[in-house]
Amino acid sequence: MSRKQRPPLSPAEKQRILELYNSGLTGYEVAEVMGIGNTTVYKHLPRQGKPWKRWTEEEMQAVIKGYARGLPVREIAKKVGHSSRAVMIKMCRHRKRIRADPHKQKVMKWINYAIGKGLKPGQALSAIRRADLLGRECHDLQF
Repeated sequence: MSRKQRPPLSPAEKQRILELYNSGLTGYEVAEVMGIGNTTVYKHLPRQGKPWKRWTEEEMQAVIKGYARGLPVREIAKKVGHSSRAVMIKMCRHRKRIRADPHKQKVMKWINYAIGKGLKPGQALSAIRRADLLGRECHDLQF
């Protein structure tokens, strides 16, 4: 099955991509508005001379705290100065590391338990720290 080839973008279409993207839309949203593929949009977005930015420990902690508070990815990205996509990828990789670590699995077990009892993620973490559950097992704790 062959795909229909679209003609190359005109200079006006390329300019429209930049305008929409600079107005705050994501590449996916720009693609939807213009009726083209998202890879085409990203291909026509310049790097604008920005070097790749390494993640600092402070930025990573801000991402983790923002995620735990339930903040939107776009808002977290603005705070740390990385793209929304970079924040999503970083969180995905962070979750994989957590799932591979037995100590962190224990923490997640308690967080899931607390969330199941009606607490928000931040409240669950606070309750776990207050109860010192990471140093001992406590099955009769009331949340």
